[in-house]
Amino acid sequence: MIQNNAFNECGLTDVYCLNPSSPTIATNSFSNPENITLHVPAGSVDTYGANTNWAAFKEIVEIEGDTATEKPVRTINDAEVFTQYAEEECDINYSRKFSGTQWQSLYVPFSIPIDTLNKYGLTVAELNDTHQWDRNGDGIADSTRLEFFMVTSGSTEANYPYLIKVDKPKTVSFTLKNTMLQRSEENSIECSSIKQKFTFTGTYSGVPGSTMYSQNYYGMSGGALKRVSSSNVSLSPQRWYMNIENKDGSAVVHLAPAIRYVVYGDEEDSDITDIITIPDDKSAQNEDTYSLDGIRQTDVTKRGLFIKNNKVILIR
Repeated sequence: MIQNNAFNECGLTDVYCLNPSSPTIATNSFSNPENITLHVPAGSVDTYGANTNWAAFKEIVEIEGDTATEKPVRTINDAEVFTQYAEEECDINYSRKFSGTQWQSLYVPFSIPIDTLNKYGLTVAELNDTHQWDRNGDGIADSTRLEFFMVTSGSTEANYPYLIKVDKPKTVSFTLKNTMLQRSEENSIECSSIKQKFTFTGTYSGVPGSTMYSQNYYGMSGGALKRVSSSNVSLSPQRWYMNIENKDGSAVVHLAPAIRYVVYGDEEDSDITDIITIPDDKSAQNEDTYSLDGIRQTDVTKRGLFIKNNKVILIR
């Protein structure tokens, strides 16, 4: 409590109070409050104004650059390794360079209002469902299509895989004030057909090309969801990758070079069934050799049982 006559006859013109909640003040703590400007933390003007004795001051204003209420600023650049061990409320400066207008993968540790994305010409879509067909009638699914829906309201979720595209090639930078920065968790979501499971996993550290290639992972490239065809093709941080598994634990034999997908609600693509067209899933595997657990082989001179052309072969 500020006692009676504590600042009597001091001739003050400005008083700074850094407590967000108004402390108790006696009626005569200041002899000339009507001549004093009271400076308080951001967001506390109404709190002080509700107190009769503080309200007697000439005016109550927020402290400019108030260190008591300023949030830390974190800069996050797309495709850079990101590590965050605890949740933190802060201001986030985010930047991403778009070299084209095709759909790309997005995986970030914070929520973004859709209005903010739209302001910068950005559009996002989230996975909804998957469908498979047996086009040649042999009882084995040989065609797959993923379905995405445009996100048109609310906000995106942190640590969640999305598609994103921009209206024209450019570098987009924006600031999100008072935003909760989440831990850098590399989470996964799943979508499945009757027999197969499709898992989308985000990464903040990136994935080496050797892992992408040997595990038959898919990543977004040039607007297409492609299976990595070389160990030289790595995945950048703040992206997601997809892998396909059979629910019964058997090896996946039919792995297409790319997975067809459609984004519903995208006016630019409203006249086409699929955004990309790929060869038949089976035809893509003629030159690849796999172990029985579905791992692509780079050394085809090894001995043992392998899968090639959808058949089990023995290499002596």
